[in-house]
Amino acid sequence: GKGLFDLQKDVLRIKVSDAKIASLQAKDSIVEIGNLVNEGPGTVALDLNLHGPLVSALDYLSKEPIHLESEFDTANTKGDINVNVKVNFPTTEDLPLEAVKIDGKGQISNAYIPGIMNRFT
Repeated sequence: GKGLFDLQKDVLRIKVSDAKIASLQAKDSIVEIGNLVNEGPGTVALDLNLHGPLVSALDYLSKEPIHLESEFDTANTKGDINVNVKVNFPTTEDLPLEAVKIDGKGQISNAYIPGIMNRFT
């Protein structure tokens, strides 16, 4: 990727052309780090376009600090995801989870999720 620091706005903007988060591919994504020069906490804004195996996304979400618990067999889940995730948080020590703002929109394709209907039977 490429980055540009704007001293007037005090923002470092990095355009990520190709990267990986676990087994998920990040393409055409943006990382912005604000308030690098001024005093006080900074900010981080992530705008990530992710693609990859659904099982990898579920595995990533099951780990701390998110610790998403599911009622179905995630290990044998199959399929692909395309998702845009936006994450914003301050750059403070001991970052509380509630200070992290996450929004996302995506699509799952070719999904096979064993046990997904177990709670309804």
